[in-house]
Amino acid sequence: RVSGDRAVARRSYPHDPVREQLESRVSRAGLHVYGGRRPAGRIWQFLRNDYWKRVAERPRMLAIAFACLIVPTIAALIWAHANPGAGLRYIPHQFRGAANPPANSGADTSVRTAFSSELFTHNISVTFMVFAVGIAAGILSCFMLASNGLLLGAVAGVALEAGNGHAIARFLIPHAPLELSCILVSTVAGMRLGWSWVSPGNRPRAEALRTEARAAVSIVLGTMPWL
Repeated sequence: RVSGDRAVARRSYPHDPVREQLESRVSRAGLHVYGGRRPAGRIWQFLRNDYWKRVAERPRMLAIAFACLIVPTIAALIWAHANPGAGLRYIPHQFRGAANPPANSGADTSVRTAFSSELFTHNISVTFMVFAVGIAAGILSCFMLASNGLLLGAVAGVALEAGNGHAIARFLIPHAPLELSCILVSTVAGMRLGWSWVSPGNRPRAEALRTEARAAVSIVLGTMPWL
């Protein structure tokens, strides 16, 4: 803001002595503010501290996103466990190996690697999609969370009914908490964008969107290394 005032002063008062004082003070202030801060230090400060503050700024949205994921997951798990045939028809073909009997489920390394790659790619794409569609007041983001919760619960329910509970737990526990957390955090980032249109507060909607967009994009950038 001060640099902007300096630009106005340069144009409107080129020979005013006060303008010269302003030039000198803005230059010294710029060196004081930015001179001792290296880019690597700012990045580390963001990843260590500022990112987590951004994530914690909207606890209500985080709780809504968590509910949109976990409630359908539990419901689908119970349903698929009680109705494995219907659950098997619901889940995509690439995940139906979860219903194989334990004796036949010991896929070789190449099959397990392909399945892992499919799941990881799916989760990464979902992470970015829930952010992108958040502009629609967060409704589409919540819908995508619920859809993926249904898929996760159905796969887990079918696996449990087939006697593969231990195998599915060994597969999901090491990485699912981190990946699902990334999805939830990206959902909140998208919801912040959408909600700035619905409830901008005392600000004009365009200003509210700009403010929330800066916070939302910083959250997504901070989430990318975890992915």
